Amino acid sequence: MRTKLKIAMAALISAFAFAAGAEVVAYKLTMNLKVPRVYDNMKSKGYRKVQSQKIVAYVYVDKALGKDQTEPIIEVYDVVNKTHKVSGKCVTYGDTAAEDVMWRYIGSNKTGVFKNTNIRFSLDLDPSYNIGEDEPDNTLIITLAGYGPNEGTIKGYVTGQIGCGCYAYGHVSPTRTLGCLVSDITPLCGSFSMKRVARYPNCTLK
Repeated sequence: MRTKLKIAMAALISAFAFAAGAEVVAYKLTMNLKVPRVYDNMKSKGYRKVQSQKIVAYVYVDKALGKDQTEPIIEVYDVVNKTHKVSGKCVTYGDTAAEDVMWRYIGSNKTGVFKNTNIRFSLDLDPSYNIGEDEPDNTLIITLAGYGPNEGTIKGYVTGQIGCGCYAYGHVSPTRTLGCLVSDITPLCGSFSMKRVARYPNCTLK
């Protein structure tokens, strides 16, 4: 089903095709993050400095609720860091399913109109340069929260943490805790926008 969704996205995204009664809605996600990046640390003599990074992806939201399901299924594909490159190639992240999903519509009880969307979800993003396990020391773990009109672009903020993977490479991280202990993990923050680009009728994620 993931392959079918990607094929459908490629065919429809340029035309912005919207079909009534869709179950799966696709969004183009753009994140602008302040990332504490590690530089020149091959001999554990490097440093960590905040860099502005742009990460893009496609987000598929399955709004067809199954039995005992109260939140939509959200899956994220084709995640690319447009700023951070390794050996001349953009860092990519593995496809993933969102966790801690909360999708809400807010409005008026009096009118019965609920035309604004509030969302929150978390992502565990495993970078292509990772040679260790998919765990906090090596990955990007973030939570997005934002709002916008039901038929428009959702905007909001990002918070989370990133591991440099230094331990997996046998390097000492240029990061310390309050107690002066070496740590691969440090917080980050940023903003995001999620623009709806397509609907897929009679389709559900698996």
